[in-house]
Amino acid sequence: MFTIRDPFTTEIIRDYFAKKNKDDLFLSTYRHGKPVIKDLNTKAFWDLKLSNPTRHPDSMAKRRIQYVANIINNRKGKFLNIGFGSLDLEKKLKHVLPNNIHGVDISKWAVDNATKNIKGTFLQASIQKLPFKNNFFNTVNASEVLEHLPADKVLNALGEINRVTKINGFIIVSVPLNEGLEEMITNGLNPNGHMRAYTTPIILKEIEVSGFSIRSTKHLFAFNRHYFLKNILSQTICPKRWEPNNIIVVAQKK
Repeated sequence: MFTIRDPFTTEIIRDYFAKKNKDDLFLSTYRHGKPVIKDLNTKAFWDLKLSNPTRHPDSMAKRRIQYVANIINNRKGKFLNIGFGSLDLEKKLKHVLPNNIHGVDISKWAVDNATKNIKGTFLQASIQKLPFKNNFFNTVNASEVLEHLPADKVLNALGEINRVTKINGFIIVSVPLNEGLEEMITNGLNPNGHMRAYTTPIILKEIEVSGFSIRSTKHLFAFNRHYFLKNILSQTICPKRWEPNNIIVVAQKK
C-alpha cells in the first residue's frame, strides 16, 4: 500500500504513475492521509484577498483569462465558472452569454460583488457540492481552483464537475506549474494558499480518470520582463528554453 505522507514526494510518485498510465497505483495515492501543507483556503481568507482593491491579474493571468474567454465565446448554452473570484472572466463574457452565466465561489464578498455587477446566477458554494442538477451545463470552467484543494478531495471535485456537465459537454481546467511551492513552504510562505505541486501528467490523468477525454492543452509562461517577446520565443524558436508555469486543459465529458 502507498504510505508516503510528504506531499511533494507524493506528487513526484503521482507524476511517475501518470506517465506510465498506472491508473490503479495513481489512484491509490489519493486514498491515504492528509497533506502536510496547511489549508489556508477559508472563506475569510478569500474575502480578504478578493476585496483587495490593488489586486490585478498579471500578464500570464490576463493571457489565460483571454484564452479561456475565446473558448467559451465559441460555445453556446449554460456556462458555469467555479471560483469566479473578481469576475475577470465574466467581464469578457457578459455580452456573449447574457442569460447563461452561472458561478460559485466560497467567498461571500465575491458573490455579493458579482450579484451587483454582472447579470447571472452567483451562489456561495463549494466545488465539493455544486448546487445544480445533473447534466445541467454545456461548459464548466475551473481555472486556478484545484491547486487550492487537498489531494484527497480533488477527484471528488472533478466528479462533481462531471455530474453537472452535460454528456459531450466541455470543461476547462487550469492549474499552476513549476511555481516553486516546496521552496516557498520551506520558507514559511504560501501567499495564494496552494496545496498541490501539479505537473502536466498529473492534471491530465486526474481529468481522464474522472470521465473526460482530453481535447487540447495550452502551456503558459510567467515572465517578469519582456513578457510578450519571451512568450513568442517560447512558442516558436525556443520551445524548451523555459519551463511552463501554467496549463489550460480543455476536455469533453464521455
